[in-house]
Order: sequence, then C-alpha cells, then structure tokens
Amino acid sequence: MKSVSQADLSWLPKQLAHDLRDSGKLAELLTYSLKGGGKRVRPALTLLSGKFYNYNLDYLLPMATAVEIMHTATLVHDDAIDDSSVRRGRPTINKVWDDDKAILLGDYLFAKAGELTATTQNLQVI
Repeated sequence: MKSVSQADLSWLPKQLAHDLRDSGKLAELLTYSLKGGGKRVRPALTLLSGKFYNYNLDYLLPMATAVEIMHTATLVHDDAIDDSSVRRGRPTINKVWDDDKAILLGDYLFAKAGELTATTQNLQVI
C-alpha cells in the first residue's frame, strides 16, 4: 500500500487559497486562519482512504480540501465557544477580532466545505 507523504499534500495550501478567495469582508480573517499551519492529517487520511479504492482524483482532491476546511471551521468555533486565546502558538481569530466574526468565519468555512463536497456529485458523500 502506498503511503501519503508531505509531497502528496503540497497542492493543499494553493488549493485552500484558491477555494477561499473572493470572500469580501472575511478575506483578512481567512488569510489569517490559513496561515495557522497544522499537520494536515485529515486531508492526508482522505487521500489515503481513496487509495484503497478505484478513486477519481478530480473528486478526491476537493473532498480532501473540504475536510481540511471543515476542520478549520470546527477549530474557529471551538476557540470562540471556549474563549481560547491561543491556537498553534498564535492568537485565535476570536481574540484578534471578536467572537461574532469568529463564528461568522466558522459558518462560512462550513458552507464552503459543503460546496466543495457537492462538487463530488456523490450523494453518499454529501
């Protein structure tokens, strides 16, 4: 079985920036949230799971991106709910801006993840 390496995920930062562009008033918050880093375990697992089956990379990549965006959304919401001030060594969205903007950003990210998931045209995934 082939493993997923960091090279397999090299496309992800550019894809995230592409999929989250043109977001108006949230642009600054999105840029900040994307620069937070992280291990990117979830998209790696998504790609790995696809290697077990006859997968279509055109659908698997948007799904891996959606999984990472959804994970980021949960972190943003969690930080606002728990009133966290630091994540991954940086001030949280809710501390840099405020809870309302953090919740709005998290909601936007959830919606964007759903939009990307819909591009797979697979009702079982949706």
